Amino acid sequence: MAEKPEDFNMPSNVVSKIIKDALPHGVNVSADVRSAASRSASIFILYVTTCANDIAVANKRKTLSAQDVLEAITQIGFEEFTEELMELHKTLMKEKTLKERQRLKNKSMESKSSQVLDDKDDDNEEEEEDEDEEEDEEEEEED
Repeated sequence: MAEKPEDFNMPSNVVSKIIKDALPHGVNVSADVRSAASRSASIFILYVTTCANDIAVANKRKTLSAQDVLEAITQIGFEEFTEELMELHKTLMKEKTLKERQRLKNKSMESKSSQVLDDKDDDNEEEEEDEDEEEDEEEEEED
């Protein structure tokens, strides 16, 4: 758990990147502005999370869902962002699903290729055993 208020602040490099991406090229921002933005964003996140938690508790759940967060954002007066956030969430979930499918596919292919290699190794061992047996039989015949 956080021990001091600064523990709740977003990392300064993340805040700087967000600010840089949001403003036109060439605009300079002081360290005080970055610090204020970081604290403000952290407070906003805590507030939305608290509201989302209240929604989950009211629905007798302990786990927050994306729907809880979207509903909390609507409740606190930022409903104009909910549609865009839902689209972003759907996009991220599709990407996550595709990555997971690709990971499973790659894992399956690795498993199959290692199985093929294992089968080849087994075949080679059987061939070597057969050759050893044949050599043993030939030596016995010579004796």
